Amino acid sequence: MKRSGMQIAIGIILLIGSLPAMGTKGGPPALDAGLFVSRTTVPGSPDEERFRAAGPIVERIHGASGRTFCAFRPIASSVRDPVLKESATHVLWPLFTSRRRGDERSWNSALIAWGRDANIRDRDSKWNLTVFPVLALGRTAEGHSYGGVFPLGGHLEEVAGKDVIDFVLFPLYSYTRQNDLNTWNLLFPIISWTRAPNEGRFRVFPFYGQAHEPGIRRRFVLWPIWNQTTYSAPQADGYSWMLFPLAGRVNLTNQQSWMALPPFFRYTRTADRREWMAPWPFIQIQRGGDDERTYFWPFYGHRERPLISSSFVLWPIGGTQTFREPKTELSRRWVAPFYFDQRRTDRAAPGPALERRVRVWPLATYQRAGDRMEFHTLELWPAAPVPAIERLYAPFWTLYSHERAGTDVTDELLWGLFRRQRGAGYAYTSVFPLVSWGGSKDNGGAKRWDVLKGFVGYEREGNVRKLRLLYMRFD
Repeated sequence: MKRSGMQIAIGIILLIGSLPAMGTKGGPPALDAGLFVSRTTVPGSPDEERFRAAGPIVERIHGASGRTFCAFRPIASSVRDPVLKESATHVLWPLFTSRRRGDERSWNSALIAWGRDANIRDRDSKWNLTVFPVLALGRTAEGHSYGGVFPLGGHLEEVAGKDVIDFVLFPLYSYTRQNDLNTWNLLFPIISWTRAPNEGRFRVFPFYGQAHEPGIRRRFVLWPIWNQTTYSAPQADGYSWMLFPLAGRVNLTNQQSWMALPPFFRYTRTADRREWMAPWPFIQIQRGGDDERTYFWPFYGHRERPLISSSFVLWPIGGTQTFREPKTELSRRWVAPFYFDQRRTDRAAPGPALERRVRVWPLATYQRAGDRMEFHTLELWPAAPVPAIERLYAPFWTLYSHERAGTDVTDELLWGLFRRQRGAGYAYTSVFPLVSWGGSKDNGGAKRWDVLKGFVGYEREGNVRKLRLLYMRFD
């Protein structure tokens, strides 16, 4: 039954997607029956037609460029853009999502299963399938097949940042390879040894372990009680040690550090930097260099880096971020989960934001980019925007919307029970099914009004006047 219901939902979307385009070309709606059914254009895009039925449940957008959007909410939605060669389909998100970019297709199901095909036109292309945490299958770009059933055993390639992973009855035995680094594990993470041309590691955790690489030698005994490292590189010659939880010391040519009750109390000094942790993570102060930080966590903190500034108040409730790019600056302000404000400005010409998005949860959301602006209320999703939420669920709680693009303005209340549209040379207002009125400058200045969708009405186009009474027209 569940499978047949999903097939019916997808069939309805395909049926809506096959409807012929009947654009209104930027004027009043070609069809307006309130929340029951309507056919309008997208504000600012007269070549994109929007068809809706049953309130927020059915929607279809078709553009001259071939871009389409279809939704049968809350079951499924699909968007396709042939110009960008991209598409996305959501079914009862997060139950299923599928995306395509060019010839690459990926999908995920219930956030536990993922699949990807690097080229759907090539039967020998790279692909992978993962069902967390039990199954992984795939083929590499070189044509090597792999697979594994966790924890029984398997051979994996190009997974989790490793070139090769072999395991049998994990954690009993496993082997990994990354470039020239080969690692064997017995009863992971207890016994492990690693070999490479210039590197080696060995441990019997937590009793003893050692590692060496060019310029560095490390050792621990009864981890984390004793850790020791020696450095022989010219730019960082010296040693470090830590006796947990009592004390620690770093003595290098380019750094001096002292620790008490590590990791809580630490002081670090370099040629251009001073850093205090007293105690970590509550008090962190760093001065000098390219990274300055003042944290009195969780009450207040500020960090300044060459391209990024950030602050928090009562972490994680309040915060700010600023990203400096070559030409623009992106800034964010939030009071979680109630308020979020993001704006992009021109660094060379300070003034109004080039782009802005504001969310006041659960009341409203506002966004503007160039001459396009949208306002929606309510806004029940408390986190960052998610395309699946916007396409499948948000229209159900969007009781009122205001959209503007250039001279085109559209206001809607309760999915079309009240609708007002204005544009270059026309205006239209409807309170379905009671009354509607509007006019345009075309045809010598057309005017029209009606009551109860034509029970009484009047039309004028130039010198031609028409009267409607009891749904009959009199010229």
